Amino acid sequence: MRHWVAGETSAELNLEDPGTYRFWWNDCVRPADVDAAGRVGGDAIGIYFEEARAALFETAGLVEDGGPVSTAVGHLSIDRRATLTYPAELRIGSRVLQMDEATVRSIQAIFHDRVCVATAETVTVLFDERQRAPKPLSPAQRRRLQPYG
Repeated sequence: MRHWVAGETSAELNLEDPGTYRFWWNDCVRPADVDAAGRVGGDAIGIYFEEARAALFETAGLVEDGGPVSTAVGHLSIDRRATLTYPAELRIGSRVLQMDEATVRSIQAIFHDRVCVATAETVTVLFDERQRAPKPLSPAQRRRLQPYG
């Protein structure tokens, strides 16, 4: 079982414990998500995590819809922990671990029937589309993300 140490608190986090996460997103396995053997593929797992991260950032008001600011994944690490098949209802938990100048480090987990099927660590870069460069997080953006840390 993999654990992370959260930012300045030095608290150890169990990635397979739903109590670790501060933001929740519901999704489901779609027929197109499975391979010929009936198992959910890695691409679909990545999409579930991406949709949950996008929902977190939208809820926190991190990016403007159609505006000059977007996000880009700078690092993504996914660990599969159990087999997932169709059909399945999913709960995806997310938690912000750290905010640097223009990046947000987060952890996530996908749960099905209370079983953790995958975990992820992501570093997301706030990106200024006009300047084509990373954009520092504003104090307001940091405040809006704090409840999810």
